[in-house]
Amino acid sequence: MWTPVRLADGTSYPYGFGWHLTSSKAGGRIAWHGGGLPGFSSYFGRYLDAHVSVIMLTNGDDVDVVSVANGLADRCFETRQGTGR
Repeated sequence: MWTPVRLADGTSYPYGFGWHLTSSKAGGRIAWHGGGLPGFSSYFGRYLDAHVSVIMLTNGDDVDVVSVANGLADRCFETRQGTGR
């Protein structure tokens, strides 16, 4: 589910069974899925190496939920490392 798909030409793509696969400096590997319709948006991010999950549900479709969620996760990582307030 969280393994990049192997394409017919042998290359891989960072997507696995509905989950986007990315990474961040602070949180390591991220498996995430987002979506929305007019009037709402959502995000579910699992920061696999940090053992942290962030779920966002918004009553608006003009919110960059990925950026907000990554900002929240980064704040969590700062606090864990003793650099946050």
